[in-house]
This record gives sequence, C-alpha cells and structure tokens, in this order.
Amino acid sequence: MSTQITSKKARSSKITAGQYSLYLEELQANESFRTIKFNPKNPSILDETWNSLAVKLNAAGGPIKTVPQWKERFADWKCNVRKKARKLELSRVRTGGGPPDVPLSDLENRLLNLSGRAVVNGIEGIRELGYDNPIEAHGAVQPPPAVQPPPTVEPPPAVEPPPAVEPPPAVKPPPAVYPPEAVRAPATKKKLTLAASVRTLMDDATRDSKKTTLEEVNESLKQVVELEQEKVKVKKEKLAIERMKLQMKYPDREFVFDTNCD
Repeated sequence: MSTQITSKKARSSKITAGQYSLYLEELQANESFRTIKFNPKNPSILDETWNSLAVKLNAAGGPIKTVPQWKERFADWKCNVRKKARKLELSRVRTGGGPPDVPLSDLENRLLNLSGRAVVNGIEGIRELGYDNPIEAHGAVQPPPAVQPPPTVEPPPAVEPPPAVEPPPAVKPPPAVYPPEAVRAPATKKKLTLAASVRTLMDDATRDSKKTTLEEVNESLKQVVELEQEKVKVKKEKLAIERMKLQMKYPDREFVFDTNCD
C-alpha cells in the first residue's frame, strides 16, 4: 500500500517539458489539429488525434490525464502564454523604468509561432480603434468621449385608414334539380281485342295531346281490323294443318276444331 502511495506522489501534477514538446510537435505536424478545422472526409480525425496524443502524453513520464483534462490543460496554457506575451508587448512600448518582465521561454515562443502572433502584436498596418499611436493604445487610459444626445425622433406619419371593403356580390342559388322522370317499363305484349286496341289508340292520342283528325282515326282503325283479320287467317291455316296431320295419323276418327278465333 505504501509503495503505491509513494509512486502516485512521485508523479508530479506539473506537466513536463517533454509533454509540452509532444503537444507542440502534434500542432506542427497536423494542420487539422492546429487550425481545429472540420474535415468532411474524416469527421472524427480530431477525436482520433486527441486519443492518440493522450496515450503519448501519459507515457512520457509526467502526470496522467484523460482526453478532456488534456484539452483543458493545454487551452489554459495557450491562454496564459498569450496574456504573458501581450503584457511583454505593453512593457516594451510603455515609457518609464521598472523591473524587467520575465521573457517567454522557448516552448512559449514555439506555441505563439504555431498558433499565430496576431493575437499579441495585432495585424500590421491596422491601427487599434480609438488611438492614434501605440503609446496611447497601451499607456494611460483616455477619458471616454462625450456622450452625444440621441437624435430627435420624428413621429411616424399618420396612418390612413384602409379603404372600406365592399361586400361580395350576392351568390345566386343553383338551379333546382328535379328528379328524372320515371322510366316506363316496356309494355308487355298481349293479345288485344278490337275494342282494347281502339281504347289504346285513343288514350295515346289524349296523353300526347296530339290533335288528330277523324280520317286519321279511321285509318288507324282500318289497320287494326286488317291486322286482326290477318291473325285469324293465320290461325285458321294452322288449325287446318293440325287437322290434316291428325286425320293422317288417325284416319278412323273425326276431329272437330273450334274456328272461333276471338
């Protein structure tokens, strides 16, 4: 138990120079890791790089950390180095004496060279907003400019009321739909007497409201009578044929047929 505790205490929580060097070597060799750019061809490249780097860092003889802890530790180191570099730059341009500040180490200079010095020195040729020279930018704090009164706000123009909306035209109701007339079933063919035929013709003439003359009625009656006579003639001929067939089949018998065709 005591041996394990001693070994844990022996591993200092302070990151070693070798571990910082491993981090800087990865920054220099891996552009995606240095610029933190998303690679659509390999979206997991950053996670894979951190996992691989954490294994190397933990085996380098310093503190052992997880990937999130290494990310946080190097982010803090990068922020502190930039603050230190900006402080040194202010000391360089500031007038007056004072004790000299601690300069950047080789590792810190390598970090600024890889991550960019624009965050410390600014972009060349662009003056810092609100100052005329670097001495004013990093020297005494200038008083803020006088606050200008807000411009007079003119009232908005009067809004005219919208034009009156005319009511829509009256919609005419659709025409009434009447049910179709009942379709009469075709009349069943049946044998009509002379009187029934005359009655049917008269009924048809009355229903259709057609004016017929007496001659037309007589002509129709004549046609009906001729039709009935033709039917009687045909029936008599059929009976004669049947009588002949029976006499030929039964010559010793007599057959009497009713020739009344009404």
